[in-house]
Amino acid sequence: MSDLSHLVNLLLLFLIPLGHVSLRQRAPKVTIGLLIVNTIIYFISFNVEVAQQVAMIPATLKLELAQQPLLISWLKQQGKAKPEEVLQQVKPEERAKWSCEFDRDLAAGRVAPKDSDEYLRWHEARLNFEEKQNWTVWFRFGFRPSAPDLIGAFTYMFLHGGFWHLFWNMYYLWLLGCNLENVWSRKYFLLVYLAGGLAAALTDFLVRSGGCFADTPAIGASGAISAVMGAFLIRYWNTRLRFLFFTRIFLLPVWLPLSAWFLRQLYYGFHFFDQNMSVNFWMHVGGFTFGMLVALGFRHYRVEEEVIAKELRRQDERDWKKSEAAAAAAQALARPADLVLGVEARQVGRLEEAREHLERAAKEFPFNLDVHFELQQVLQRLGLIQEANAHQGAVVGALLEMGKTEEALARYHRLLQVAPDAVAPGRSQYRLARLLEEKREWFAAAAAYRAFATREPQDELAPKALFLSGLLLLDRLHQPAQAAAMFDYLRQRYPDHPIQQHVTPVRERALARQRKEEV
Repeated sequence: MSDLSHLVNLLLLFLIPLGHVSLRQRAPKVTIGLLIVNTIIYFISFNVEVAQQVAMIPATLKLELAQQPLLISWLKQQGKAKPEEVLQQVKPEERAKWSCEFDRDLAAGRVAPKDSDEYLRWHEARLNFEEKQNWTVWFRFGFRPSAPDLIGAFTYMFLHGGFWHLFWNMYYLWLLGCNLENVWSRKYFLLVYLAGGLAAALTDFLVRSGGCFADTPAIGASGAISAVMGAFLIRYWNTRLRFLFFTRIFLLPVWLPLSAWFLRQLYYGFHFFDQNMSVNFWMHVGGFTFGMLVALGFRHYRVEEEVIAKELRRQDERDWKKSEAAAAAAQALARPADLVLGVEARQVGRLEEAREHLERAAKEFPFNLDVHFELQQVLQRLGLIQEANAHQGAVVGALLEMGKTEEALARYHRLLQVAPDAVAPGRSQYRLARLLEEKREWFAAAAAYRAFATREPQDELAPKALFLSGLLLLDRLHQPAQAAAMFDYLRQRYPDHPIQQHVTPVRERALARQRKEEV
């Protein structure tokens, strides 16, 4: 390697990326999950691998002892004058090359006859060594181009050969993966990450499968992380990265350091081609190229705008519901002061005072079931039955927000028995209708959809609720006249809504079925 390469490598040791100016908006759950999974697997697999390597020492020594005379004979065939001294002085890299060529000549019978005592002794030691090697973690779950398999092409991404190997891989995943996950959603980011690891394995297979070291297992997440780096280069090409060099922090545009890193992998990939290196440069090249191509494809086909944007909306809605459910659970366990005062006032008969305290508590803690229960009792004792039933609807909505769907449905059914017109507040009623439809309670679902649209006519889901109610009346309850009336009302109430393109054909179907029944 040239002095310039040594100098570049030395400088890079002190050039540490710190982050970038682009800020994420969503919790990077997949990135954090990958960090945790890789770390856990490392501490388990590495310790098992070390124990297995220690247990293999006798088999390794036996193989080396049996191989020694054959290797000396082979060196003599290569024209080495003093093979014993050569074996003592040779560098590890050159010894690895010799080992590959030696194995080929030995397998071809050019070193010693296959029926000789030396060969048979070596062959027995080799079989014993390979039997133990095949059970080691890295050999079983790493990716070997000599014996590629789909399981190894996935599992190799979660194995690491040492703490610093793990640390730097996870460090770069954290720096770049968070923002890519933010704009590509957890689902598509994970797909690109795993597919990038597969692309890196495929590149390794194409480069090493016919070489001397095709049986050496590749391990590490760097192939998948290289795909993240390539995608980040295209997606955030002009974002500036912060670097620390000794005590100085400075900014560089993303395209400069990532392009330089990629060219460096290409250079070393060709420079050390068909050599047994601890760094798999071609995996980096394959993963990085795959990531760039994916990002370019996303940009060309507007995947972010037309596909990922929808997934992000669904993801954000799920996150919002989970956060709401967590907040609701916390509120359900709270014991607000107004609740205490309201209970005390009710116990001594001051019902109006109790109502005031409990209504304040209900506004501040809308998911606290104790508050709603007490307020309902007070309203009933005051003779305000309609308000009490309405508050029971609020209890149903609170249960839905806390994820207690079965209890919410049970309460809703009981409420309908005493107050058929009662509804849950806001979109909780729409969720109730969806749940009833999933339960195949067609009549209750149709009525719940209609009640939601009646109570919340300005909600953007109101036209859809009317449409779904009409479909249930037509296809599930076989009431074409009522369905046609529902579609007519939908056409009059929301004449310019995009859903009208779906209303016309089903309305015609309802009218045709109605005429057929009349005949």
